Amino acid sequence: MKKIIAVILTFVIVICSVSGAAFAAKDEEYPLVVVPGYSSSYLYANEGGTQRQLWGSLEGLNIIDVVLSNIAQIGIGLGAAAFGQPDYLVNTVIAALREVLGDLACNPDGSPVVETVTYPNDPAITNYTYLIEQMGSMHAAELEIMNDIAGVYGENGFDNIFSFQCDFRKNVIDVASELDAYIDAVTEYTGADKVNIYAVSYGGQISAAYLNLYGEKGKVNNAVLTVPAIGGAALAYDAISENIHLDEETLMCFIENGMMIEEDINWLMKAHSLGFLDTILNKLLHNGGRKLFDFWGSIWDFIPAEYYDTLKNTYLDPVDSAELIAKSDKFHYEILPSMAEKFDCCIKNGTNIYIVAGTDNPSVTGLNVQSDAIIHVNGATGADCAPYGLRFPDGYTGLKTRCNNDNHNHMSPAMNIDASVCYLPEHTWFISGLFHGMTWKDSYVKQLCTNLLFAETPIDVHTYSEFPQYMYATNVCYSAKAYFNVSDDGYWSDADSVLTVKNLSEKYKMLLISVDCYGVDINFDVASPLVLQPGESVDLTFSGSLPENSFITADIYINYNLFGSITPQGMRCQTFTVMNGEPADKIGSSDFVDAKHPTVFDEATEGFVGQFMKIFGVFDLFKMLLNMLFSLLNF
Repeated sequence: MKKIIAVILTFVIVICSVSGAAFAAKDEEYPLVVVPGYSSSYLYANEGGTQRQLWGSLEGLNIIDVVLSNIAQIGIGLGAAAFGQPDYLVNTVIAALREVLGDLACNPDGSPVVETVTYPNDPAITNYTYLIEQMGSMHAAELEIMNDIAGVYGENGFDNIFSFQCDFRKNVIDVASELDAYIDAVTEYTGADKVNIYAVSYGGQISAAYLNLYGEKGKVNNAVLTVPAIGGAALAYDAISENIHLDEETLMCFIENGMMIEEDINWLMKAHSLGFLDTILNKLLHNGGRKLFDFWGSIWDFIPAEYYDTLKNTYLDPVDSAELIAKSDKFHYEILPSMAEKFDCCIKNGTNIYIVAGTDNPSVTGLNVQSDAIIHVNGATGADCAPYGLRFPDGYTGLKTRCNNDNHNHMSPAMNIDASVCYLPEHTWFISGLFHGMTWKDSYVKQLCTNLLFAETPIDVHTYSEFPQYMYATNVCYSAKAYFNVSDDGYWSDADSVLTVKNLSEKYKMLLISVDCYGVDINFDVASPLVLQPGESVDLTFSGSLPENSFITADIYINYNLFGSITPQGMRCQTFTVMNGEPADKIGSSDFVDAKHPTVFDEATEGFVGQFMKIFGVFDLFKMLLNMLFSLLNF
């Protein structure tokens, strides 16, 4: 719950202001430095020898007291907002934010308004054993993950893990310098010559900048960057540009992933008209909420490169913000463009760098990009991506600028991501449906990250068949998953003879109703009724003709019922790339085509009827129900 609250609070600030051993080998030689996600470190005002908490625990921030003292005004504001008058609520929330968080603001040059310190980056007191035993786990970042990681180290495993602290408002080049000093201190404290790094989100950007600037020192053995904000975050662009378009359904799915809810309830959000929240959030930004973070260097480092110049020229004064601009310019114009080259140098120097990213989710705040809901895939990996909802055309095999090996396929199964151009084509894994910060909520991703962290020899996406470059998420909230018996996850060829469907639920029995295919002429044989116990799988045979072409897509819909779920009816669609011969001839002249093939329901509701259903939020519900009905009737 604390993690979820921290995620929500971070979101509010920005917009308003086990271990598998498939190839892992336990290596106790290298201590682990954890570089955590955004806002993970406590911040304190340094006031004449005493310290006052500016950011950290909810108790220390007095948030509950502030909310309670303003509860009447908030109630009045919510009532007015429901009738199209949001200003009262906006002004009330801004006043409360200033009361609680106002001292977190920075001057136009990026320096803090209030002199600020963090918990000291001393290995003796940032060691997890000390933090847990002496500090009650305070300052021990990503503790849920580290509880498992400590077990891989063995007895007294927490002695080997260290938590990096930073002022997350600073420019990343300043924080990278602090990480450099901290790694030097950890190696001196432990006597090791290198460390391993486990980085999350913002920590991935810090670690990437560190490797870019200081990687030649060779002080890192394995660096695992999970859902990393290397090239920024879609959310930062939406906030600075006051272009918030909250995707309530995606936000609900985010919560489902984080809480591992086994009911499919995210689609219910489409039945509610919550667009008024966008107006409130953008007014919060415009009326003063942004003043809290306008001059945080980290926010400007988060702006994706393609938008940076425009926003910088619009919102930053070249004189007053000269120092802040100089540092963010260095990141955008020097560090980021050289990331692939510097990573290559690190690898030649003995550092293994691995990236694990989430894909196939829209940005929760509106930017139309492939993302993990917060971090866009291009920013996390350097990959070339189609806009969300579109894909590359049939026959497209990628640009191949970073990997031009004809034997390597770096196109995603949904043909919307080209990894042949990314920072590390051979060392980047993409998990379809993985939401930001949820790596430990997915059994497959959890195993992958643990194994990467403790691998004794360099590995890549081709090394182990059970860890392919692209994988569909296995979080229990997705209920079902499909894969073929020979091809890698998400791919399909004539070598495959059965499709395996697995019930991902840990508590509900599943009635598998039908499996439908669009894009190629294949029929799957589902015996009715077919009941799968929690965690059980079934192999389905199929008939029809698979085209003798490659790089074309097929959408497979799994239609099911979960016994006992509050939303028993469900549907999951997975897109597969057919790899069965020469690349297909490219279709059309457009750079992109629709991501999904039209279903029977799509074709039947073209025009006014379909638009009417979408306006009232029932399109997906009827599609789910009627597609199953059509398949049962063999339409």
